[in-house]
Amino acid sequence: MMDWSVGYLRQRKILDRFNDSFKLIPAYPGFQPIKQGYQEVSSWQGKEIRTMMRFLLALLGPILIDGGRSSQSEDARGLACVRSIVEFLLVFGQRKHCDYTLGLLDNRLSIFYTSKSVFRPQRSTKARTKNFETKWGAIEAKGSQEGWSRARMKVEKEKLETAIYHFQFPKMHMLGEVSTSIRQMGSPDNFATDISELLHIENLTEAYRTSNRVQYEEQMLWYNDRDTGIA
Repeated sequence: MMDWSVGYLRQRKILDRFNDSFKLIPAYPGFQPIKQGYQEVSSWQGKEIRTMMRFLLALLGPILIDGGRSSQSEDARGLACVRSIVEFLLVFGQRKHCDYTLGLLDNRLSIFYTSKSVFRPQRSTKARTKNFETKWGAIEAKGSQEGWSRARMKVEKEKLETAIYHFQFPKMHMLGEVSTSIRQMGSPDNFATDISELLHIENLTEAYRTSNRVQYEEQMLWYNDRDTGIA
């Protein structure tokens, strides 16, 4: 969501306003104030991103609200999309859940699915763009030959954009299973990626640094074997 939001702001040419506001964020529990813009930081930790999602809406709201007078405008839909996923994550992180909170999850997810199309341009890559241009050229030629109306050409273009710049990837699918998973297995408050991230540093990053960077896989395995044996 952060990458989509930043890409959208860049597309609207208002990214500088976001970076200026980002630098002014005061100290927050679990988040140290940063003097750099969001993009100027090379990498973010998972905890920082989770904390950032709590005030993302407060940053984007004043920037997009000027252009979002109409509820049908792109800025308004973008803001609705961000708000829905932020509220979804905040409710999702509760230690206890009931029918009311699960209903909130389903409702916010429904809004997210409805409004996420505003970020479709952020799903573009060079390969997808090339694929789109090739297929759209063939469709345009066919439409010109058969005398399609502008309305039909617009519909066909939207269909092609939806098919190529899609949101069909595992994480997007997993969001739809959250409510069912909670009903079956309970609140997910005891699950996090922090443990695997820490193990990644110890088992991979440090092991790679001790190698000579040539055929390093075997050297990393030897390092882990020795490290485990000493422990």
